[in-house]
Amino acid sequence: FPVTILWSDCKDNLVSTITHNIIVTSNQALVYVPTFTFPTSTGFGVLAVDGSKLLYRMADGTTLLGDMDTQTKTILRGGNELQFNSEWQISSNHVYATGKGLDCPSNCIYQWTYDGERINLTKNNPYSRTSTSGSDWTTDLYPIAKQGYVFWHNSTSSNGWITLYNTETNSYSKITPPAEVTRLNNMIYDMATISGNVHVYFWGQTNTNNANSTFDVYDWSDGKITKLSDGSKVNTNIATDGERIVWTSKFPPNNSNTSPSLQVIDLHSGLQYTQSGSVNIFKIKDGVLFWTESTPLTIYMKATTIKPNKTSVVWDSRDITFVAMGEGHIAYAKTLIIGQRYEIYLWNSATNTSTLKLEVVPSGAWINNGKLIFWIDSNVYRIPL
Repeated sequence: FPVTILWSDCKDNLVSTITHNIIVTSNQALVYVPTFTFPTSTGFGVLAVDGSKLLYRMADGTTLLGDMDTQTKTILRGGNELQFNSEWQISSNHVYATGKGLDCPSNCIYQWTYDGERINLTKNNPYSRTSTSGSDWTTDLYPIAKQGYVFWHNSTSSNGWITLYNTETNSYSKITPPAEVTRLNNMIYDMATISGNVHVYFWGQTNTNNANSTFDVYDWSDGKITKLSDGSKVNTNIATDGERIVWTSKFPPNNSNTSPSLQVIDLHSGLQYTQSGSVNIFKIKDGVLFWTESTPLTIYMKATTIKPNKTSVVWDSRDITFVAMGEGHIAYAKTLIIGQRYEIYLWNSATNTSTLKLEVVPSGAWINNGKLIFWIDSNVYRIPL
């Protein structure tokens, strides 16, 4: 509920106004104390969360890394100058983003240390140039940072390739797609470190035939590329949590309204199987695979765990929305009255139960370090899972 407070100076007849949103909960257990408060209720956005670290950006472009434990904050140098900035993330004690700064010839990948110092990974990358003279630069897009590595797509006027950067050794590797890939996809790919080996999973177009084109998914590791799909379907959107590889697959034409199936490879057994014959969206993280299936009457939100291997229906309704997942939990929103009343539930994969956590939809939410972290207005909250 919006609450407006007005007060006036009787001498000068000056009036001041402050407006706050007050959330009234149905019971005391749903009242939470914020762990971090911004100086203003507007003009900022939370970009990423990792442990106690909170990455946020102000209206003037100033980008800060806050610590919810110590209540300190650090300005990221040059964060305010980035045009077209996106893909902000925190991983392995660094911050990453893509954008065009004053030191960037096209579109670059940037890294910040926790003390705010910025490094342009593109300018130091020998594979971000399309000529030996170094005069032509690739457009570097869609970085993903995980487990001490960051990789991104080097887009060119033709096909492009992928760069893998090792944050410990400050070294770059070039991943060139096989010759059969006529167009490399630059979004929804993934990586994992498995038994000490880095695996990068990507996909691309392999048969150019207009609407009947085929797409395939691949696994790169230590310079070797393995095709994971059979070459006859539209295989796209690959992801992994290091225990399973997941992607969507359907028969051409690729522009049909047919929902794809959900394909899975169990990295423990090597078994490949179809998890769902018709999937809308999916996500995988920390041993839990989540997806939705729909019928004319309802949407089924489902999940499987790998240890133990079991499938659960988290919720079945047309009024549900995915919010966040991680550490064996899924947060989702249930609409009670459109535009007025919502409930946020937290599903526990170990017990196959859902618990009401919120009665308002937050502006953003994450599951991290044993906490559900979310922000509403100018406050950030951390509550136990």
